[in-house]
Amino acid sequence: MTRLPATSRTRRGGRTEARVIAVLLAAVAAGVVVLFLGRFDRDRALRRWDFVLSGQAAKATDALRTRLAEDTDIATHTYDLALKRKATLSYDEAVRLLAIAADTIEEAAEDRQRRLRALSIYARMAEAIVPVPPVRPSQFKLAETRSLTSIAQWIHEFLATTQERFRFRLTVIGFGIRLVVRSIRGSRTRASIDPAQAEPYQTFGDSLHDFRALDEEQVESFRQLMRSAAATERESLPGELRQIGGDPESDEIKKNREK
Repeated sequence: MTRLPATSRTRRGGRTEARVIAVLLAAVAAGVVVLFLGRFDRDRALRRWDFVLSGQAAKATDALRTRLAEDTDIATHTYDLALKRKATLSYDEAVRLLAIAADTIEEAAEDRQRRLRALSIYARMAEAIVPVPPVRPSQFKLAETRSLTSIAQWIHEFLATTQERFRFRLTVIGFGIRLVVRSIRGSRTRASIDPAQAEPYQTFGDSLHDFRALDEEQVESFRQLMRSAAATERESLPGELRQIGGDPESDEIKKNREK
């Protein structure tokens, strides 16, 4: 019996089966890739949120608030003593105490400016910045700081990205600190010229109030940056932020040193 040659239908069936096998293999490979990437993204998300959800960010914010309050509390206490000396007509002592309080704030202002520059640098490293509100003008007593923050509040709305708004917020705080320091210097000078006048002491007290308010705005900026750290790889953060977040490697090194 003569064998018939393979028909075109048979050849087409073989090609179809080969294509089906190729598609199945591609689907299996795609499934493995998706599973691997899904696992990778999950682990990465957990690493991102570990710093925020562990409570270390809140502890770091509270620590910064306490640190900034130390300088302001010292200056405020000295200012209160100056008011008491003025009430007893001890003007020389009142002016001397006012000068000590002014020097304390001037030194603290330099520390604040360094911290603001560091926050601005860290903000550039973040993949994303959470939306931040502008600095509120209503909390300030000096006309200079109220005017500054009122204008800044208007400009804030015209900035396109959250990172621009965050860095602009830091700039406003830094400029506000300069205005407060200038007001404190002027108050001290006027008090030394005419220590019996009430205006220099009142302006000095308003300046201390605004300085404390700007400290709180800086703490809030730090807190928002810590929230933004959730969108940044833990390993890509600067060493200072990793240590604040309780870097396991840093903790182990510290334990070894203590031993």
